[in-house]
Amino acid sequence: MHGCFDCGKPLEATKRDHLYGYDHGKKILLREVTFLACTCGYYEIEIPRMGPLHEAISQALSVLHAKRENLSFIFAPGDHGVRDGAWGVVVRGS
Repeated sequence: MHGCFDCGKPLEATKRDHLYGYDHGKKILLREVTFLACTCGYYEIEIPRMGPLHEAISQALSVLHAKRENLSFIFAPGDHGVRDGAWGVVVRGS
């Protein structure tokens, strides 16, 4: 992990939910992604495997015909961590 790009201090990592701007529609909830923050206010969101995430989102929107506000996505690391991990979708009832 690198330090803060603004002040150089170490970044603190926590897990939290994040509203992701997938396209120009309503934001989509990503569950428990890594949030890196500095005391100066700088922050980053680590989103693993963006290609598979976008595939999971597009499939959920087109196949499940669910509203965006009823969808959330969570990343599950595989046996080799991020390299073979996968995004899963949770659909809440409307």
